[in-house]
Amino acid sequence: MKMIPSVTNRELDETFIYQGLSWQPRITSRGDLGITGPFCKRCNVSLAGGVVKCWNCNADYSKILDSDLVELRSKAHKIYEANARSKYPVINFDIPPTSLSHSTTEDENFFVGYKFGQEKGRKQLHIWVGERKKDQSNKDKVQLVIDVDKEEFRHDQTNKFPGEIIANAKIVFKKSSTDINYEKIVEG
Repeated sequence: MKMIPSVTNRELDETFIYQGLSWQPRITSRGDLGITGPFCKRCNVSLAGGVVKCWNCNADYSKILDSDLVELRSKAHKIYEANARSKYPVINFDIPPTSLSHSTTEDENFFVGYKFGQEKGRKQLHIWVGERKKDQSNKDKVQLVIDVDKEEFRHDQTNKFPGEIIANAKIVFKKSSTDINYEKIVEG
């Protein structure tokens, strides 16, 4: 006689809060993601079976649990999956290919370069300007980041402050523009 192995759900070692309730993700016997709960967010006691008030700490969840519990659990499941997906790297195939990809110009004292591509699914232009030194480090260059999709302009704070190498930066987007006078920032 062949024994069938017991198949059980495996709860993950974490909980999350959604709509003021605590939930626990689990892996089902088929390997799918499931959600267990709701639980009291104060003491993690189960609130299943129509319980709207925690028997342990008396927390009242009647306003939250007056809606459809199946729908609430389904939404908690979707929120948990969305949060997990938000940590994945984004590759955007909607960005058209471009010949502007990467270039650097340099001499014995200075270098200037740019790289156009995508980061986290957004079109970005990275520009770096720096002074050539014997023991080169990140602090010997300025890196400016232009996020085309968000219309943002910023600098990499792990590198040199832009005002130490460049005087002005002006970026014009479709809907906005940025004009920074670094001389005034350094002086003032």
